[in-house]
Amino acid sequence: MAIGFGTGGFGSASTDRIKFTTTIGVGTSNGWFVRAYQHGSGGGTFGRLWYGINAALTIANSIHNDDTGPSLVFSCGQWSTTVGQWTIPRPSLDAWHSHVIGYSSSATGNLPTWSVDGVAQTVTILAAAAGTVNALTASHYLGNRNDSTPDRVWDGMLADFFTVNRIPTADETAQYHAGFSSRFLRRGTSTAYQHDLVRQQSEGQNNQATVTGTVAQPHPRVIFPGRRVTAYKKVSLTPRTGTLTATLAALTLVGVGTGPITARPIYHHFRNLGVY
Repeated sequence: MAIGFGTGGFGSASTDRIKFTTTIGVGTSNGWFVRAYQHGSGGGTFGRLWYGINAALTIANSIHNDDTGPSLVFSCGQWSTTVGQWTIPRPSLDAWHSHVIGYSSSATGNLPTWSVDGVAQTVTILAAAAGTVNALTASHYLGNRNDSTPDRVWDGMLADFFTVNRIPTADETAQYHAGFSSRFLRRGTSTAYQHDLVRQQSEGQNNQATVTGTVAQPHPRVIFPGRRVTAYKKVSLTPRTGTLTATLAALTLVGVGTGPITARPIYHHFRNLGVY
């Protein structure tokens, strides 16, 4: 299932949000894989797709809407002097889009890489990063900002979210845009967070979450890892004794003698790729 947020017809309230229950450190290089549907501007016209903030509520990174342009914004609040903010043209509303973002805070002049539906976007500087990078151990939210002021709800739906502490590779980017779930992606070198919103929010590795409001919505078509299914059919043969006929002379059957011939179970293996 996908998850709907906000009051535009997809969620339940302006306070809808999903919060990961475990904080994670944000490294120097990071990547985000997101499958999202936007209906409108969201809370305060700055609806949050994703929000990561420290416990003191003083340092925050985000992906959010901005009606200026209109655009989507990637914001890195770890810079001590000026928060770095970069924009891309906002994709069409009322449609599913896949986003892959990579960003390294190793230098103030670094721009994020951002592709939408397999097309590299032109990234524009909204505010140039300045200063030094503060460490950030963050609580991560989907569809809104922190619990204290949940007033930046995303107006639309989310189907997949995956962030890692490395820059996405070209192969990973192409695979994700081709419609494969983030569960096909390898984790980071030390920390990875996944929330594909297909299973219940409390299931799976590193995707425990607290859900406030929201509404279950139909999931977009995504190729999802399947499970190996083993089926078998056992065939019983009537016991026979004697010698093989000339037409079967070339056939070697292990264990053939004066005793019965019994067929072993025949196993058929199927690798199923679920499509949701």
